[in-house]
Amino acid sequence: MKESPARPRIVAWHIWGLIAVTLLGAALAWRFGPQLWALAQDEAALEAFVAQLGPWGPLALVTINAAQIVFAPLPGYVMQAAAGYLYGPLWGGVWGATGLVIGAMLAMALARYFGRPIVERLVGSERLDHWESVTFSTSTVVWFLILLAPTGDLPYFMAGLSKVSFVKILLLTLVIRVPS
Repeated sequence: MKESPARPRIVAWHIWGLIAVTLLGAALAWRFGPQLWALAQDEAALEAFVAQLGPWGPLALVTINAAQIVFAPLPGYVMQAAAGYLYGPLWGGVWGATGLVIGAMLAMALARYFGRPIVERLVGSERLDHWESVTFSTSTVVWFLILLAPTGDLPYFMAGLSKVSFVKILLLTLVIRVPS
């Protein structure tokens, strides 16, 4: 049976789209990284920045939250606190969770498509070497425990290097990380 020629085109578009998003993110991180780092370190400054954006504030909060997972070890709790303060517990939780899930899945996708070299650049080879053995597991229990542990955003990159499914990590993230 012949494989449809549309399937390779779809995969190619996904890969090119991921490359474009990654390059855009890298360019934005290069250009605005120092300012974002300063914002992420100071809760009051982050709140003021997001508040001045008006209706674009939630999008900025989601974007910054996702970027802090992928591009820098910024403290995520600052983003969550700012979201809660600015938009209340319900909408702040929604915007915080959205940024968390987007960042987690993007980190996993980057690791899956570009492999170990990009993970070494983003999280460091020492941390990667220490946790690399988990990349051989697809066990739900193992990944549950890893995401439950205080390992930061490293598990998303490790999951990308493993054979574990995106759906499994997404569901575990929703159950474990979003409520926190």
